[in-house]
Amino acid sequence: MEPAPLDPTRLDALAAATREYATYSSTAFGLGTSAWGGLLIVAGLACLASATWGPLLVFVAVPAWFPLMRSARQHYQRRGKVRGEEQGMSARRARQNGLFGLLMLSGLFLVRLARHRVEWVASQGAPASVAMAVAVTCTLLAVALALAWARGYRDTYLPGLLLFFWAVQVTSDERFLPASRADVVPVVVLLCGAGLLLAVLGGNEHQAWKQLDRRLAQLRGTGA
Repeated sequence: MEPAPLDPTRLDALAAATREYATYSSTAFGLGTSAWGGLLIVAGLACLASATWGPLLVFVAVPAWFPLMRSARQHYQRRGKVRGEEQGMSARRARQNGLFGLLMLSGLFLVRLARHRVEWVASQGAPASVAMAVAVTCTLLAVALALAWARGYRDTYLPGLLLFFWAVQVTSDERFLPASRADVVPVVVLLCGAGLLLAVLGGNEHQAWKQLDRRLAQLRGTGA
């Protein structure tokens, strides 16, 4: 007895839903992105409150991305693991590109720290030394977590951009933040603006996933 023919419409819908579901293993992180955006907002406000201690939260945000990313991926892939591609690249190539970019930006940041260490310690005293130790520790921790958990360049570009921003700030002002509170405001606006944008982006991805989850449940029901 021959099996009943499959409905092409249902197959197309299932294929489209599977492709969308796979993005939550590669390029979409939903609430993980929102949580990291919220951390950037808090860090920006902390910089406004204290130009000496506020940057510590910005440094902590760099490695904090990776457990948020991993937790989000596990949450959104709980129906089963499906690997998605990043712009047609193989998984190995995407991972190599991501790690290479993060290593380059981490190296740039650490070089800037090393070059200006004497000026910071001489001008700001003990707090600058503490902040520098936290910055180095967080950067190295981020690289270690990326080596353990990153799958592609989308996994590393957000902390990489934050490191690049901080390297530029260090180069331009030779300290973690400008001495004047008024000069700190552009840095705070940039951090809070980026955080708000990421929070909204992550929220939109989460809503899209909820709709996708309902479609998958319906498709599964019709195929029973």
